[in-house]
Amino acid sequence: MAVYRPFRVGFWQEDFTLELTPEERYFYFYLLTGTKTTQCGIYTLPKRLAELETGYQIETVEKLLVRFMEYGKILYDAQTKEVYICDWIFNNAITNVNVEKCVLRELKTVKSELFRQLYLQDCTRLGLDVPLLREHFGQLQVVPAPVPAENEEAEETEAAEQNDSSGVFQFYQEHFGTLSSYAAQELGAWIDDLSAELVLRAMQVAYERNGRNMAYIKAILRDWHSKGYTTLAEVEQALARHQKKEQPVAEWQEEAYENVPSEGELQQLLGEKGWRP
Repeated sequence: MAVYRPFRVGFWQEDFTLELTPEERYFYFYLLTGTKTTQCGIYTLPKRLAELETGYQIETVEKLLVRFMEYGKILYDAQTKEVYICDWIFNNAITNVNVEKCVLRELKTVKSELFRQLYLQDCTRLGLDVPLLREHFGQLQVVPAPVPAENEEAEETEAAEQNDSSGVFQFYQEHFGTLSSYAAQELGAWIDDLSAELVLRAMQVAYERNGRNMAYIKAILRDWHSKGYTTLAEVEQALARHQKKEQPVAEWQEEAYENVPSEGELQQLLGEKGWRP
């Protein structure tokens, strides 16, 4: 029996989709409609299978999975090899008892307890009438967000840095081209050494100076690193000083070009000095 998945045609005009590269768009479409997709949006996806079905090499599959996790569109459990499509239920809600029975069968086979709980929490958030799920899994409740404690501050900082990192990768793709695995590794290393904030600023400077390649970005970052810059304020002050140094030269050059005599004026001046061709 053939299996069909409803798909919104508006997908192709969504802002997120329009900003994707052709490679990303194809892979995202695959994640939403592949042979292993399920009614609950949680399914097993071995990377080798994705390689076979998409035609991408395994390195590309791994890169794209990481990228869509950074975009907040999926979760991937490397241990169970399961994919969780974020917000899947908002477009594939449980509308009748037959759909609920199908979802119940699928959730029983889900290996990741985290993914199962996330799905059940989404049911509660949407206020879905799911008596069969309640009967099997118990009362569905949204797990409240824990109150930040002192020992959790590092985890919050790490999460914020991950969001900043995704901003770096997105800027690169929008202004420098497809993010290769080499570029992602280089940018990631510099984010660790300095910060996502400084790496993003270096990319902006490189773009403004028409140095739109990884070598130019790295040259800027090495310069800042050698000078001990660790904050955006220090970088901005250095850029301001550099601009002031260049300004007098630019003004002098502009004035010099304005005072260049015309050909007629030059010939008249040379004649007055007694010079003859």
